[in-house]
Amino acid sequence: MSRAPYAGNDVVDAVVIGTGAGGAPLLARLAEAGLAVVALEAGRAFRPDEHVADELAADIYWMEERLSGGDDPTAFGANNSGMGVGGSTLHWGAFCPRPTRATCN
Repeated sequence: MSRAPYAGNDVVDAVVIGTGAGGAPLLARLAEAGLAVVALEAGRAFRPDEHVADELAADIYWMEERLSGGDDPTAFGANNSGMGVGGSTLHWGAFCPRPTRATCN
């Protein structure tokens, strides 16, 4: 699927806010149906070489304190790594920590 750059004054059928796991598929479906669509994204488009397969080596932008759940909370801090084309999928990058047994019960 190709995309034309948005000129700023183009008339479109739909505006989708965010290009994450919900917005991106919605944009694709609307475009496949023949609608002219544009996405508004707070973050930038990251290049593939800016993604790191090792979550420990990844750059994460912490802003304020956040804690994990469970019996022994871990301080994570807030991060804006989900700000960009891809939304929260940027943060997870095919990595999901295994929950503790206590969390699952």
